[in-house]
Amino acid sequence: MPPKKQKPKNLLILLVDVGPSNKDFEQGKACAFNIYKGKLFKEKSLDEIGLVIIGSEESENSSDISHISVAIQPAPASFPNLKAIHNLEQSSGVWTGGDWVQGLTVACDLLEQHSAGNAYNKIGFIVISSFESNVELSPLANIQKTINQYGVDVVCITSTDVSSTPLSNLSNVEITSIEQCLSETQFTPKEERNAMAWNVDFLIGDMAIPVTGYKWVGKEYTGNLWTAVMKSKQELVMSTREYKIRTDPSLPALEVDQLVRGYHYGNTIIPMTDDERKAMKYESGERGLRLICFTRKGNIPLYVLQDDTVYVITASAKSTNNSLLLSLIRQLSEEDLVCIVRQVYNRNNAPTIQVLYPVVEEDEEQEEEEESKKKYYFIMVRLPYAQFMNNISVPEVAQFS
Repeated sequence: MPPKKQKPKNLLILLVDVGPSNKDFEQGKACAFNIYKGKLFKEKSLDEIGLVIIGSEESENSSDISHISVAIQPAPASFPNLKAIHNLEQSSGVWTGGDWVQGLTVACDLLEQHSAGNAYNKIGFIVISSFESNVELSPLANIQKTINQYGVDVVCITSTDVSSTPLSNLSNVEITSIEQCLSETQFTPKEERNAMAWNVDFLIGDMAIPVTGYKWVGKEYTGNLWTAVMKSKQELVMSTREYKIRTDPSLPALEVDQLVRGYHYGNTIIPMTDDERKAMKYESGERGLRLICFTRKGNIPLYVLQDDTVYVITASAKSTNNSLLLSLIRQLSEEDLVCIVRQVYNRNNAPTIQVLYPVVEEDEEQEEEEESKKKYYFIMVRLPYAQFMNNISVPEVAQFS
């Protein structure tokens, strides 16, 4: 069996300026906090994120550059590191050194160290600084070389105009304002997921048409408000069960293997062994859809539709020829017919009766003559069984003059 393919991961290095000259330190720290929080709350994220401090009192980096510290080595996001970013404080010294160019130099060295043996899908630097102009320009050539070599996306977050600073000499750099960053990272968006496909065969007689179903509208669970505020101490509860003879409770309890299960049919008890139960067990068969009949759309009034879930049934992506299904949908739509089908969602699940409404959706931007631009699919909704339907007769109301 081949080894499981690993999911791609990204590398992000945050560079935060805590130097005395940075007037937007608090807002910059809030941006860094929101960015790191977004990585932390991203579901099943393998991304690695590191933190480089610019203008720190300490000098902790492999390049021996003063007032630059690697506070967090690239690793998956964690709550202790998020707390460390929240507790960042601005330096109070009056030294010169530790500018954004030196910070990018340390970030490039950190990238080269961690890229050995790791395959990253995307690599990014996010620099949060005031980007002063009186910096040493000689390292910019090596920084640009590393950015081009690894395909690094550089984002600079600042509140000042950097058009006249050396930052404009770097290519592949995006500049954004602190206000925009705060507004975009204030909330962590819910990760989008692809809908789970239901791949089955649509049986019409002996002919099987591969189709795919997707849940379109479904009921979402909402917890009761009172359960959200209650908090009770959990206690271990031990339960026991005894089987007694009803006609003579004084007799000792029976063991489980002495029991014979059965059913009440009126006042008569009909015992049933495990073998009889297995032989009489209902099997609904393989999962899928089976055509029962065609009927007029007007024969299915909307008030008989059941449940709060609607499925979209479309052609299977694995099928090489979907012309049969598309022709069926188009013909049913033209004649105002619907399909009544038997659905088994999973093997040996209880079968249900469903109605398939044909839909031919036209793209408003395209011309009507272009058949290839139209969308063909079924809308599937559950129907009730006949024994569950009750005809209610309401007497006429007497009219008074």
